[in-house]
Amino acid sequence: GNVGNQNVGTRHNIGFAAVDEVASKLLDESGSWILEGPIWEAAHGGNLLRLKRRSKAFESGFSELVLFKPASMMNGSGRPVSQLMDALKLPESHLVLIYDDLDLEVGRLRLRKSGSAGGQNGVRSVLAQGFKEFLRMRLGISRPPKAQGRHGVVGHVLGRFRHEELEQTTEALQMAAAAIEDLAEGTSVDNVMNKFNRSLVTTNG
Repeated sequence: GNVGNQNVGTRHNIGFAAVDEVASKLLDESGSWILEGPIWEAAHGGNLLRLKRRSKAFESGFSELVLFKPASMMNGSGRPVSQLMDALKLPESHLVLIYDDLDLEVGRLRLRKSGSAGGQNGVRSVLAQGFKEFLRMRLGISRPPKAQGRHGVVGHVLGRFRHEELEQTTEALQMAAAAIEDLAEGTSVDNVMNKFNRSLVTTNG
């Protein structure tokens, strides 16, 4: 996502919105995760939130989850991500990158284990740091009409969701948080992909 209050709620920042949704879900609902350390601590070129499993009596999954928002603009997010991974000594297989995708309709979520940037500059920045085998979570923001041209695409990406898209967007964010929770609690990547890649949020009417 892009930093700054002016970017909150835009299509391009749906990744940041998903991270917020993960924090809200795990801290408010499950009861099995607790906050460890400051709320959104500035570190490693971004802001991070550490969550810890409340009980150590679990058979699978992770004992800690780190949520991270790079403080750079989207196109430079690779370096903060690399700094974080190096500082925490984490393998890239533990990285889940959440970002917007023009080629997916609003309400759709897609997970994949590898692939190119697909025109997404934030992903390109992460790949440029040498990361390859990390999980990609793509959240649909839909393309604008072709007649609008390139400038229309830029305005669309940096703009906000239409009123009629808000319900689908909210439900997609909830799906994203549920997928991260499943991964953190030990569900395999393949099973999470099978569960959530089939999901399509629809509205009535």
